[in-house]
Amino acid sequence: MKRLARPRRRALLAACGCAAALLAAVPVAMADDIPRPPGAIDNRGYELVSLPDKDRNPMSLVSAPTDDGGRIVYSISGSTPDSSTGGLPVYTASRTSAGWVSKYDLPPTPDLLGTAYFVSAATPDLTRLVATAFIGIGNNIGSPDLSVVTLDGAGGQTLLHTFPTAFASSGVNAMASDDLGHIYVLVAADSDPLLPGVVSGADLVYDLGGGTPQLVSRMPGTDQAPLCGTPSGEDGFAYELYQQSEHWASTDGRRVFFATRGDNCSDPIQLYMRDVVAGTTTQISTSPLGPDNGIQRFLQATPDGSQVFYETTTSYDPADSADGDDNDMDVYRWSAATGQNVCVTCGVPNADVLDSAIVSEDGSHVYFTSANRLADAPSAADESNPNTYVWRLGRPSIRFIARTDGLTNLAKTGTYVTPNGNALLFTSAYPGLDALTDGSNGGFSEIYRYDDSDGTVTCVSCPRGGVSTSNVPFGLVRANQSVMADARPMSDDGSIVVFGTNDALVPQDVNGGRDLYEWHNGIVQLITGGRTVYPNTVGPVLVSLTPDGHDVFFTDLARLTSDAQDDAQKLYDARVDGGFPPAPTPPSPCHGDCRGPIMSAPSLPAPGSAVTGPGGNASPGSPGRFTIARISARQRAAFAKRGTIVLSVRVSERGSLEAFATATFGGQARTVGGASATARRAGTVTLRLRLSRAARRELARKGRLRVAIDVAFGSAPDGRRLVLALAAPKGGGASRAARKATVRATVNGR
Repeated sequence: MKRLARPRRRALLAACGCAAALLAAVPVAMADDIPRPPGAIDNRGYELVSLPDKDRNPMSLVSAPTDDGGRIVYSISGSTPDSSTGGLPVYTASRTSAGWVSKYDLPPTPDLLGTAYFVSAATPDLTRLVATAFIGIGNNIGSPDLSVVTLDGAGGQTLLHTFPTAFASSGVNAMASDDLGHIYVLVAADSDPLLPGVVSGADLVYDLGGGTPQLVSRMPGTDQAPLCGTPSGEDGFAYELYQQSEHWASTDGRRVFFATRGDNCSDPIQLYMRDVVAGTTTQISTSPLGPDNGIQRFLQATPDGSQVFYETTTSYDPADSADGDDNDMDVYRWSAATGQNVCVTCGVPNADVLDSAIVSEDGSHVYFTSANRLADAPSAADESNPNTYVWRLGRPSIRFIARTDGLTNLAKTGTYVTPNGNALLFTSAYPGLDALTDGSNGGFSEIYRYDDSDGTVTCVSCPRGGVSTSNVPFGLVRANQSVMADARPMSDDGSIVVFGTNDALVPQDVNGGRDLYEWHNGIVQLITGGRTVYPNTVGPVLVSLTPDGHDVFFTDLARLTSDAQDDAQKLYDARVDGGFPPAPTPPSPCHGDCRGPIMSAPSLPAPGSAVTGPGGNASPGSPGRFTIARISARQRAAFAKRGTIVLSVRVSERGSLEAFATATFGGQARTVGGASATARRAGTVTLRLRLSRAARRELARKGRLRVAIDVAFGSAPDGRRLVLALAAPKGGGASRAARKATVRATVNGR
């Protein structure tokens, strides 16, 4: 059946009214031999994307797909028929008329530059990749070096640079131009003393794209590297994973943004732009009208780098008449054309922006939160359920949206905005939102969709006519590769949303656990099967939609297609008008009654281990194991004081680690931090977890905060929980109570 183009389908719906809307909810007649989601809308069919035979190993890293949904990059945890090294083999899967074909991207074993390759950037068509190779050159496994390479998709690689000392435990996240002519990397202090312009002890940004490393983070006037270096993260130069597209570098690679304290490390952090073609550096945060507090964080640049948005408590705009102190945060926009800084949240006094605002990729919308009553908000709020607002270019006033759980620019943690800014996804447990649906969130965090074209808010994950029984799974996109900058849980026009939930929203969902659902213009149906009972801490995970929502890529343990050969995690595409008929199988010989007994669906075993031994794999179903080092009193006191804690986790095999911190305040359970890492082999891995700003403020306000940290590892059937009762430090240092028994930690199962 030919699929109507989306604009035509919308026109028919508008013309036919309610009757068409009812018809849209009825599943389309579908061929019996194509595997499909139960009761599927949009005529989706399942397609196995990853290798049918991957030696019973689970998926590891997955990229965002190409815009047409025809290509995607992924890695396997463990050896495959193509790679017996036990590393992380990298594949590019391409769709053909007969099915998906995976091509091994790494060079032959003698030419490997490490035991694992982590992809961090790619051309838009995914034909060329930037990757980081770890642990040794050739067979010298003991070397601690790190190499950055490009892969040509045909087994060839080009070495860009080898750093004598590895400086990243989970790969380097390169910011690259679309043609990979510029590849920007934040290089840790002293990882290579022979780099040009190196400053001992200072992290700096380099361009590796031209073959010879070029220093990028140069100061205006002197053209020298800042003595204080460039910090990592949103207040320096991000190489963290999972962020929505931010464009620290423009798509053509000409403009690069970075922040630094300059040559005096007690000075505030300032924001700069480097034009690598002109060879000039411009300070953006300049000419303050009051106290100079520098910037708080970089938020977003437009793809061409002509505009940049950032948060600050400094006043650069006369309209910011209420600013000038550390208690009033605002969002600013800088234009390369005018060189001016304009406050976009100063249309109302004392905006006091909380957490991290979100800016649409085109710079037309800024979404932000505040506890204050601004614009048309009905009342003031608290920081645990702040008021959320939107500024739109050309609109005279700020618009109130709703009370939410807060915003973040990490799609992995619960918020997403379309590139044009017209639709926003957010989570909220605020009971006052129940009036927006015929169901109730039950005080749990559910997923809501805001439409800026008409100002409406819709709960996409609330049970219709019922009450939610649990929070939606942490995050909207649970992908774990830095080239996921374009991963999306929503189509670019906002009409399709895919999300995970433990609630059964349709009768076909009978497994009592997590499933993926599609919301399409108000109609909700399953993406996953709704029948598979998953082991603890394991469930289907959304990777990304294509911009038009035509393809939904996700990982799942279930065998959804006839060519799936194992019960480890696999990569699928639920494609509109997709699916491939199963290959015919010869009949088995039989005698007498050939009908056979009626069988129930087989139970799902635990996934294959990611670690490889002499035979390439651990025993099928062998669970992974991990332990968490006990938290010292000094660590707990530092966590209360600085909001950051480092967990030391010992793992039995290769696999992915994830940690999620939760706390209850304002009467609601909140996600207040997260961290992840990939263990390349058995041993000790560190997780650095940072407490959210809202949680730190709650700790300072109440003096105490109970934080639970849940840690999950690979195929381990059970997680671990640390419970930390934090006491606020006094007088600027760790309090005596925080150093003693009032700050307690317990680890389940230990």
